[in-house]
Amino acid sequence: MRAAARFGFVLEGTLRQHRWIKGANYDTAVHAILDREWPAIAARFAAWLAPENFSADGRQIKALSALSS
Repeated sequence: MRAAARFGFVLEGTLRQHRWIKGANYDTAVHAILDREWPAIAARFAAWLAPENFSADGRQIKALSALSS
């Protein structure tokens, strides 16, 4: 769930007791990105993955969380 939020997904809701497997029930979290939100998220990804964001030895300079959302 933290990774989904970091990548720009929004929690839409939780389907409670959505699955029943081997005697236990499980909830399912549903996340989404809307089409109108995508351009800003894509720009963050492009900046995060740009060659300028990596040092000569291949280390990341700025984390995704450090880039404006």
